[in-house]
Amino acid sequence: SVYKYHCAKNSIKPNSGLLKILPREPGRSISEINMDYNYIGIKGIQPLLEILKLNSHLKVLNLKDNNLENNEIKALVHVLMSSEDDSLQTLDLSNNPISLAGGSAIIDLVTRKPSVVEVRLIGTLIQPKILD
Repeated sequence: SVYKYHCAKNSIKPNSGLLKILPREPGRSISEINMDYNYIGIKGIQPLLEILKLNSHLKVLNLKDNNLENNEIKALVHVLMSSEDDSLQTLDLSNNPISLAGGSAIIDLVTRKPSVVEVRLIGTLIQPKILD
């Protein structure tokens, strides 16, 4: 699979939780990726980003509690904004150590992708006044 290929390329072990939810057939899309409490981490985000580039019709992306920092959030936002697909509606990045730089990228995402109607950032380092 594309995911396993990119894991090997990045010298990391595939995330078993993500393997369970990815489609078994090439070319199939999924509407929800829930990695809540299923640690992806700084290295593991890259193979996931490659999956997101190929997946259309994703409506919910939950990356809560995955220790993602500003650089990973900026890379995620770049992939999501580069996609011509406007299906994403909900993004949960709660309890990740994201601060101003990541928050600014998220603001760009919701400004440019009107389909994104809910972004959860509970437990991040982003000051509430920035999001107002």
